[in-house]
Amino acid sequence: MKNILFFFLVLLLLTSCDKKTDSGTNNTPVDSTAVMSKGMTSLPNPINRNYGSGKFHRVAVELENGNILVAGGYTYDDMSRKWGVLPAELYDTTAKKWEQLGPLVVGTQSQDKIFLLNDGRVFFKYGITADGVSLDNGLYYFSIFNPKTKTWEMKYNPASFTDRSPIQDCCVLFDGSVFIITKDYHYVWNPNSDTYSAKVNNKYDASSARCVRLANGEVLVCGGKGGVSTDATDYCFLYPSYKVSRMLSRKTVFDIFATDDNRAYILIAGHDLPNNSPVSSPYQYYDYASNSWIPINVPTYTSGNALSQGVVMFPSKKCYLLSEEYLGIFTAMFDLNTLSLEPNRIFEFSVRPIATKLASLIKLRNGKIFILGYDPNNKLNECYIYDSKVDYP
Repeated sequence: MKNILFFFLVLLLLTSCDKKTDSGTNNTPVDSTAVMSKGMTSLPNPINRNYGSGKFHRVAVELENGNILVAGGYTYDDMSRKWGVLPAELYDTTAKKWEQLGPLVVGTQSQDKIFLLNDGRVFFKYGITADGVSLDNGLYYFSIFNPKTKTWEMKYNPASFTDRSPIQDCCVLFDGSVFIITKDYHYVWNPNSDTYSAKVNNKYDASSARCVRLANGEVLVCGGKGGVSTDATDYCFLYPSYKVSRMLSRKTVFDIFATDDNRAYILIAGHDLPNNSPVSSPYQYYDYASNSWIPINVPTYTSGNALSQGVVMFPSKKCYLLSEEYLGIFTAMFDLNTLSLEPNRIFEFSVRPIATKLASLIKLRNGKIFILGYDPNNKLNECYIYDSKVDYP
């Protein structure tokens, strides 16, 4: 009898926990009837919606014709305890429907990149092999998607690179080529000729380094030396000038984005030391004119914690910040004009369906925001278009 009473007591506690709100900057209810911003428009859900316990690390990009490609991602089924790979999907913005594409054979991992090349093809850097677990060999590859044929082509580091160093990050240059930073060196891939430049040693361990192209065309590379298991570095350099700068603390960089005034911002807190000691200045921006980092003394309370993070900038130069860690979902609205926080009026009542399981947010060419989330209960919409001018003109 005692065992039965104990069972029902545990069940009651679990039920009450489900009714609690997410922790973080915004405490948001999970009720499916919650009201969202008037700027939010629900889209049809993707074909591949219900996948066990979650769909992780999906990424999205807008094609030249305005359609949206969703690639990669992997799943985990609690019942079978097996990992799976999500097929790529294409959203037709005119017909307002999804089309499932051929399998990509690999999934993605946190902080992978997908972007449009100058010729209309899509560059996709990923890092998890077909079993959804192995992170070793998968880090050496990237794929090219051809929208005309709707097919994928897998690329490898050149055979001449006998020490195939894992790719950490990449970005497209003004001339259409792609800058690629690996753990040990960096190089440039030319998509027109399918050729590689000579590799250049990094002079340091660039594991987990991030890069971003500035408005003047130079690439800023910052951070490295792994995540919470090893000491992070404050080392940064520019390509191709190779000017060196130092961040205000030794930290792991989870997300960095550039603005049109030759600045780059870090608004998601990383980690400083293996024991997760607080960073001395987690929020900061890089100023190209002075080749220095300037602190932002406003806590955004967004911590990446190696799980999920995202930044999307609105036309009004206000940024929506999102991070997901073990303790909950954290969001903030940051004004780049005043370097201050603003009330978050966008997803106040809808953070959970949008953010859970590593949401992807991208700004479209028309200035609107495409949002791809995941609702594990299959009750709420997973896709939205958001017009930021409604809340932040």
